[in-house]
Amino acid sequence: MLKIDNCLFGYEDGHRLLASSLKLDGESASQLTLLSDLAPGARFGSSSGYWTGFPFPKLDRYALMRTWPAPEMPRPGCVWTHALLIETSLFEDLADLSLLRELARRPQRLDGLAFYEQSIYLPADTLAERRDYLSVPAGRAVLAIFNNLYGSDEGAIPIERPGDLEDEVFAIWSQQWPRLRRNFRFQTAAADEVGAARSPFDLRLQWPPSVSAAPPSLYQEEVPPWLSVAVSDLSSPPHELRRFLWQFGKDVKKQRGSFRPLCEIFAASLKLSGYQSGPDLVRSISSWFAAKDDAPTLKQSLVDGEVLPRCQLDVLTFLLTQDHGRAFPLPSTGGISRLANFWPEEADKMLDLAEYAISEDSDLALSITGIVLGLIPASNFWAVTKNFPKVQQRMIQGRPDLLDSDEILDLDFVSLTNFIEISPVDHPVGAGLVKRLLHRANAEVAEKVLQHFPTFAVNELISEANQSDSRALRRWFEVLTRRPSLVLSAQVMEGIERTSTLYLLGDDLGWLSPAVVQAGTEPWVAALTNAKNDLSRDDGDILGSFLISLAIQPGGRGVQQIFEKYFDRIHDRILQSYLPWKANDLLLPRLPNVGWRRNWDTGFRLRLATAYAYIQNQLDPLSFASLTSDGKTRHLLAEAARELDGGWRYANSIELL
Repeated sequence: MLKIDNCLFGYEDGHRLLASSLKLDGESASQLTLLSDLAPGARFGSSSGYWTGFPFPKLDRYALMRTWPAPEMPRPGCVWTHALLIETSLFEDLADLSLLRELARRPQRLDGLAFYEQSIYLPADTLAERRDYLSVPAGRAVLAIFNNLYGSDEGAIPIERPGDLEDEVFAIWSQQWPRLRRNFRFQTAAADEVGAARSPFDLRLQWPPSVSAAPPSLYQEEVPPWLSVAVSDLSSPPHELRRFLWQFGKDVKKQRGSFRPLCEIFAASLKLSGYQSGPDLVRSISSWFAAKDDAPTLKQSLVDGEVLPRCQLDVLTFLLTQDHGRAFPLPSTGGISRLANFWPEEADKMLDLAEYAISEDSDLALSITGIVLGLIPASNFWAVTKNFPKVQQRMIQGRPDLLDSDEILDLDFVSLTNFIEISPVDHPVGAGLVKRLLHRANAEVAEKVLQHFPTFAVNELISEANQSDSRALRRWFEVLTRRPSLVLSAQVMEGIERTSTLYLLGDDLGWLSPAVVQAGTEPWVAALTNAKNDLSRDDGDILGSFLISLAIQPGGRGVQQIFEKYFDRIHDRILQSYLPWKANDLLLPRLPNVGWRRNWDTGFRLRLATAYAYIQNQLDPLSFASLTSDGKTRHLLAEAARELDGGWRYANSIELL
């Protein structure tokens, strides 16, 4: 049972409080008495009375009064007024406030006041049964009330006769959300022009209409969207606007001032003709509810895409680029995830937002960037992001494999080198870049690729060299050998499958350059393991002479394999005087100086250098003995070994074989 207190006012030696179910202090009784008396300028005409409603914070109640004429009293102008003192919590439960009209009772005589000294109780099931709203047809009068309360019109509303618009007023009151309901000040008294002007209420009615009374300013064909949805909500179910107002009006700061903005937003959700949309609507919402704690429930639903989902992208754009959290809250995790619904229809708009967000240092910017970048398909990444360089850079930082695409061939070299630099160092995409850029890249791009992806790019370059020998490949090798450390390692060179590739590397590296000498024989020996000979005889002699020269000084791992592979061949060519001049140029400076009488004997100097290398590196004597199968050369090689300290072991190995 819901309790409603009430009291009665009427004439007894003046207008006064006659009975009450609630004990009232003097000040409260005086205020209520004043408002229960005949309204200034009020005229009853053929009507039976009028309604007055106003908040009464002193008692934490809302006062709803019904006033009737009392012609039976001895003094003209006397009235009866029954006041219902309603606890404000009732506004949360009662759907149709017109139900309260049924509780008003006009007294018949002064001695029948007991009813007003008792509280009125409403059964809870009565409320449950009365969930339907009072419906009123749309018309100029309804438009006038709405525009008077929430729009631009001011002043009293002219009516044709007393008692008009009571249903409309209660229907509009019922439409309001609870807090607005309990602050609504209205009176349905038909007052003359002077009385209407003196009324302190939000809603005032004037009768008879005067020449100066403003007619309703709106006609049906001129109704703006916000007013259209408000009027439609009064006339028939399902009353969706009412549910919207109750949900989002609960925490607005302004009460009447928020009604129209909420209706504007609802109209936009229905896509009515003339509604605001996109960025304009978002800016309006920010203006309507400027404080961060004004309409927080609505704003959270907006940024999360629950209300006006098609505008969520505009809301987040405004939040990130202009609002910066001054009015709007941050979206929830679920709200951010809804951004995916805009792809691909709003791809450009999303990418534009991400382009801005990438430069912002905030959780929101980070979340937006993550969502948008996660939606971009790799299959058409370059086409979609063509006009969004920051998005491209951020994507490539996280997914460098996107560079392995034919679209990079359309990039200018500045952009391409920039993308290479922001990729993780030595990522496997380096191999793909070599494949795609082999015949397109300039020296600067080639150097960036090889420098940034030293393992995969160099290995791929060598793999390409194993297949062919093109002019483009030679240009890449020229770039590669500018950084000898990239290639002069056993792990890289063991992938070489052709001696022509070794020759190309040796030539581009400057053969016995300081970097090559410092690296020693190990990388070359690793290459010889799998390399098949595809060189001409002269080029093969040049390569062999280079490798023997490298084995003589500084030596190192693999020296023995080099001598075993090339000594007999190069020595034989020297004895026949067929060694190419370039091979001679590589070999002679590395051979020992044996004085002017014997320096002419290049073969002797080679045998002596070979024996010395075996002794110095403590190589296998059996390997020394097997360097040649020619008897004469074996004899000469043994003689050279005997001339050196410690060489007897190697000389004996030949004689014992």
